[in-house]
Amino acid sequence: MASKVKKGFLYYILWLVFIVLGVVCIFGSILIFNPGKDVFGWGIRWISDTKQVEYQKVNDTWFANCTIDTVEINSGFTSFNVIRTVDYKSVTFVLKKNIVGFSNHKTDFVYTTTLSLNGTKLCIDVNEPELALPLGANATLTMYCPTEMNLDNYSFIVNTTSGSVTFGRNNYEFGLNVSNINITSKTGAIAIQNNVNVLSGSMNINTEKSEINIYNNLSGMLNILSKSSKINVPKLNGSIKVESDEIKFEAGTILGNATFASAKGYIKIDTLGSQSNAGSGNLTTEIDKTVIANIIVKTMYGNLTLPSAGASTITVDNLYGQALIETTSGDVTIGNANNTLNIKTNSGSVTFTQNSASAVSNITTEGGKINAAFNGINTATLTSNKGAININVKDGLLWKLNHVANAGISVSWITTPLEKQGTILAPNASEAETNTITATTNGKISVSNFQ
Repeated sequence: MASKVKKGFLYYILWLVFIVLGVVCIFGSILIFNPGKDVFGWGIRWISDTKQVEYQKVNDTWFANCTIDTVEINSGFTSFNVIRTVDYKSVTFVLKKNIVGFSNHKTDFVYTTTLSLNGTKLCIDVNEPELALPLGANATLTMYCPTEMNLDNYSFIVNTTSGSVTFGRNNYEFGLNVSNINITSKTGAIAIQNNVNVLSGSMNINTEKSEINIYNNLSGMLNILSKSSKINVPKLNGSIKVESDEIKFEAGTILGNATFASAKGYIKIDTLGSQSNAGSGNLTTEIDKTVIANIIVKTMYGNLTLPSAGASTITVDNLYGQALIETTSGDVTIGNANNTLNIKTNSGSVTFTQNSASAVSNITTEGGKINAAFNGINTATLTSNKGAININVKDGLLWKLNHVANAGISVSWITTPLEKQGTILAPNASEAETNTITATTNGKISVSNFQ
């Protein structure tokens, strides 16, 4: 009996599914084969136009005759490009569109241009269809500039939602000089190609979630404000500032300085600053902005200032400037330090090699381990409440160790038992030695030499 009831229930469920699918198919057929017909207020509008629509006038005036110094673009999913080319003899805007989808709202695709009263600002508004269910929504507005035209005084303000923004063509014969670039987008990709020269030296980008590629070797300041973006900067002559909820940042060479603030993500830089440019190569965060992004730098010439690095894992292969770092659980590794180190962490470990004989190293951790190597010694203070301290010193250096090791201490060149607290001299060092390492921990201390 139970089996019959179960079969009957499934039977009716299947019939209900077939009926719903049948109704959907009927409505779909009406909409597709009768584009002008609405069903319950819903209709389909086929907007498909792949031919080029060229605009060479604004307010019945040729672009070439205007004294424009600012161009503002406002669009949604329409992408915007600026290209300098031999294909056009005057400024020409080319709009390509291919839009298909369901909508019960605005279905017109309208392009409007407005020239300010003094004739210096051109505003272009691309009003797109409102698609509740887009089957395809692709449109591109390209500003073609003739090679004879000078855009040195042009500033660009570009606002899109999902539309991409591109200036120039990589490795293209004809470069593009502009005065300034300001871009705001929600999810649109952004690319500034390597043949673009921003004469003001500054560029501002504001996005929610975009892929950003800056190839043009900007000389001044690059400002990026984002919620979650992937940023690629192969080379930058100037400096960069990035604020993001989640950052994915990769750079080759940044010759200026870098400032970051992020809740999570990663930062990778090959080279920051240069030896010949004093004051460059600094990596900092604002004191009230927590950085919880993994930071990896191969070589940096400036100072590493991270006063609130949170859970960041920080790795610098070669550091020529000073370090001021404070983390909670983040590990810190300085492969080759050539200047003063001030590092404090709660549970993170600290690993470093000090190469300078004149620098001071102050390392403090609550529960983490300290691994310290010295090619040169001036004064070093190593303090851990619970973690072990491992000290490795280049053979032949003259120094002494003041230590407190409540769990015991071992020294590679001493075979007899050692007190938990006391002073140990390096081979050939005297009591008057001023090169001093002070190590204090409730854990263990181990000391050795290397060639």
